[in-house]
Amino acid sequence: MNGGRGPDPFAVVWEEIRQRLELEPGLQAKTLFEHLQRTKLGRFANGHCARPADQAVAGDGGPAKDVFFALQHQPGELCQSDFTHWPELGIAIGSKAFPQLIYHFVLSYSTWERESICCSETSRV
Repeated sequence: MNGGRGPDPFAVVWEEIRQRLELEPGLQAKTLFEHLQRTKLGRFANGHCARPADQAVAGDGGPAKDVFFALQHQPGELCQSDFTHWPELGIAIGSKAFPQLIYHFVLSYSTWERESICCSETSRV
């Protein structure tokens, strides 16, 4: 049921998934996957494809439901940064165009962010 990409990691728990869905038909794939991670320690990593679980929740004839695995950021592990030119702002200093390069930095866990103008790197007119 995993499209021929090797052994199906969910094959050994299909019956358990089916029974849980009979008892609680409103369960979502995310909830089932988190349950499997708690009860089958080490067997299901965050990187496992959730599509088989999604298909099990959808049933054989029903449409597949969207599966969403929320990212769990840890303090001090990840950040994101980006540089952007904004010439459309039309900023001028002393009637001379100021083609600024903006640097944007975000800490993934806290969402703390900082923007700054990169004056030494701004050379586009």
